[in-house]
Amino acid sequence: MRTALANISDLSDKQAEVIIDGKFSGLPDNLTPRIKDTDPRSGLRLGFKAAQITISAIRGEVQSYCYPISVTSAPTEAINQDKVSMGTISARKFAEQINLVYLQFATHLLAAMQAVDLAGYDDFSPFTKEVHDQVRKMSKFVKDDRPLDEDATKVAEWLKVTEIFG
Repeated sequence: MRTALANISDLSDKQAEVIIDGKFSGLPDNLTPRIKDTDPRSGLRLGFKAAQITISAIRGEVQSYCYPISVTSAPTEAINQDKVSMGTISARKFAEQINLVYLQFATHLLAAMQAVDLAGYDDFSPFTKEVHDQVRKMSKFVKDDRPLDEDATKVAEWLKVTEIFG
């Protein structure tokens, strides 16, 4: 299950790259809103660049949990327990992976909703608009650079309980 989750995390990383990188999406690089070249902020905003790095970093951490913990077992208890399953450790690592993936998906979703705003909200399906409206209650459009960690945490917690995708 940990390997399957790592593959899903990897897919999210690749999909977020396609959304955030302007050469793939046709949107402004890093999902920064368009401004005039004469604007003092022109060329100084990072947009979702750090979010993309975060998504990739989480993917790497999620993948690092795929090592089979059972191979670290060693004889213990006067060699009475020669091979220990390490199942509880594996389950704990899986739980940590799940929480990381929720945070990764939340960051990915923030980027996707920024892309919806930049591409034109009216051109999307009713379902996408509904998701957008829910996310925008937790995180406003990113006009200028700002920390997104609290927004991503709110969205991750929402993802854990929402039935919108069910």
